[in-house]
Amino acid sequence: MILNVYLDTNIYRGLGIRFSKHRDYEYLHRFLGLSDHRLGLLDVVERELIDYYKKDVFGRLIADYTISVRNVNENPYFSKLPEIDFTELETEALRILDLDLSIYPKPKVDHVPSDLLVEFLLHNKAEKRADNARDFLIFYTLLENCLAHPDRTITLISKDRIFKKNTFFEKMLLENDIQNFEVYENIPAFLNRYGPQIDWVTKEMVFAQIDPQVIEDELIKDISCFPGYVSNYYYDKRDNELPGLESLTIKAIAINDYYIHSNPGTPEFMVNVVVRVSVKIIYDTSPDPESLRIFLEGNPKMSISKPETFDLNGRVIFEEDVMFFFEGSLNEEHRHIESFHFVDFFPDGFRYEDIERGYAFNLVPIDPYQAFSATRN
Repeated sequence: MILNVYLDTNIYRGLGIRFSKHRDYEYLHRFLGLSDHRLGLLDVVERELIDYYKKDVFGRLIADYTISVRNVNENPYFSKLPEIDFTELETEALRILDLDLSIYPKPKVDHVPSDLLVEFLLHNKAEKRADNARDFLIFYTLLENCLAHPDRTITLISKDRIFKKNTFFEKMLLENDIQNFEVYENIPAFLNRYGPQIDWVTKEMVFAQIDPQVIEDELIKDISCFPGYVSNYYYDKRDNELPGLESLTIKAIAINDYYIHSNPGTPEFMVNVVVRVSVKIIYDTSPDPESLRIFLEGNPKMSISKPETFDLNGRVIFEEDVMFFFEGSLNEEHRHIESFHFVDFFPDGFRYEDIERGYAFNLVPIDPYQAFSATRN
């Protein structure tokens, strides 16, 4: 059956700022392009993405630059920097984003029954859930798509559990006898389901290819990047302004997902692997303890993106799961994986996913004029 595939906003955001260049997105696009499968774009998702880029991506960059220019201009030892009008730059950036999004068909719903929406919201309220009106709009659009295209499988890729575990949505599927709707939590899970099925490639075989020393070496190479993922204080620091490494502990390594895909232009198949690496990294004290003290006295705002985790001595601590990517080619004749190698890693690759799944960070204030510590359930 032909597939109509739609990505939720959380999937696009998880792929990074230039989502169309992410390996998973490229493999998904390539897989769908091999047949009549289609990748579409939901109206709610498009609007959320544009708002996210305008406010949180472009807006934050503009604000950071403006603050930096102001700080330089207020310093008597620096020459004055000209202020920049970002209107044209932002307009061009939004135009390029629109080009990335405009190539996909967008399913439309002429009318959303208000009584059904109210019933859904009341149902969620009774179950003490968030309103999730945007989730209803997405689900209703896809349900209408299922009814309009019974010859196609309508697929949503989303990290939001509501699309799999909501009794109201389940009732709507049953009442409309919908058999062509499915949900996957990420792109690798989808590709693992629909990509080439090679039974001799097992999770155990894939795991055996992973060398812990390679993981440690790659972490050490980019060890200076982690403080910026923990605190706004270190977000834009130069290398000589960052603390040195005190200790690195790799607590666990596990396969998160893997999928097989064809290698374009060749008869061979590749395996792509997403690895979850649990680490604890402790850094030395700040090279500029007075500056850090002033920052901490300002009670920095803790958030998912910047948990601001320090110990009582002001040492920044990164204790999370890091997302690693590996790939290798399949030797079908001898039934083994070869040329297995590291591709990249993302320090916060699992952060938002873990928060959504309930692995919350317990931010415990120790003293309003000292640092904060965080423990993870």
